[in-house]
Amino acid sequence: MKSSFYNLAYLNKIYENLFFKHAKKIYNSGRYISGKYVNKFEKSFSKYNKSSYSIAVSNGFDAIKLSIYTLKLLYNYDKNDEVIVPANSYIASILPVNLFELKPVFVEPEKNFFTIDPLEIKKKISSKTKIIIVTHLYGHVANMIEICKLAKKYGIKIIEDCSQSHGSLVNKKKVGNFGAMGCFSLFPSKSLGSIGDAGIITTNNKKINNILRNLRNYGENNFLDYNKRKYLNKYKGFNCRMSEFDAALLSIKLKDLDRINLIRKNNVQLYLKKIKNKKIILPKIKKNTQPSWHQFIILCKNRDRLKKYLLKHKIETKILYPVPPHKQKAYSEYKNLKLPLTEKIHNENLALPIEIHHSKKNILRVIKYINNYN
Repeated sequence: MKSSFYNLAYLNKIYENLFFKHAKKIYNSGRYISGKYVNKFEKSFSKYNKSSYSIAVSNGFDAIKLSIYTLKLLYNYDKNDEVIVPANSYIASILPVNLFELKPVFVEPEKNFFTIDPLEIKKKISSKTKIIIVTHLYGHVANMIEICKLAKKYGIKIIEDCSQSHGSLVNKKKVGNFGAMGCFSLFPSKSLGSIGDAGIITTNNKKINNILRNLRNYGENNFLDYNKRKYLNKYKGFNCRMSEFDAALLSIKLKDLDRINLIRKNNVQLYLKKIKNKKIILPKIKKNTQPSWHQFIILCKNRDRLKKYLLKHKIETKILYPVPPHKQKAYSEYKNLKLPLTEKIHNENLALPIEIHHSKKNILRVIKYINNYN
């Protein structure tokens, strides 16, 4: 029997009874969007992440979209002002930049890590640079100390893409607290996953919090009680609201997030300790950081061959991601851009299974076949 990479039904099974109890209450209430469950989840997430404010939204993409637009409203960015983006992130970190006629500037990762390189950021900063989007990829944390120094020196705002880093730490401080905003995807397969699309934005700035709450609901003045809704629109906003059903499940699962992260960490430590094949490059951990290990990514020159070999032995793996953004048809204007480290990662990366439905025995079996690979 093939060992599945994800098993979301298994992961959510333990929450079934409690979730259905709340789902029935929501169903019978007639209030399905932006109600008391969303409000409760926002408060719980702020407490967990030690952030002053959390704004529940429809998905991680919209979280970044709303964050960029908020900064654009506050600072009146011009057409073709520049946003520094990680070259090796998923395209969802970059697409929102184009929605507001801003220009993405691709920056390579640090040589021994998967996150954006502060030295390369510095080289790309110009008079038109307004925002740096930092993606804490695979749960690894970017060098926020140096990036924050650069942002302060040049008057640039930071948006953290935390979609793969729920619970990751830098010097014991959780991601989502370093930039103007932290954007979290809550897609079902994320470390904290909903039953549909969902996302949340963190900020420690009251003004930003207020604008985001307006923007997510058509730009209307914020309200908690739908009976007091006045349909007064302060901004040209969007429809980016969270479902009560998603908020109910997320509130339940949030209490369990640290336990789940610890199980994945234990699986990762087995890989790091016992994989000895010289054809495999293992991920490194930055000093003073605690990754949340959303994914465990190895690099291998003959990645596709390794993937087929493992599948032959009923071990499912994932490629995250096969094609970098600047090589996608959607960004054909960048097709001649030379980004060797990014291209190497996309050509060689392979995600090994680490989710909690994989027992220690399963992980050791994966290690055995990787060490026997030649």
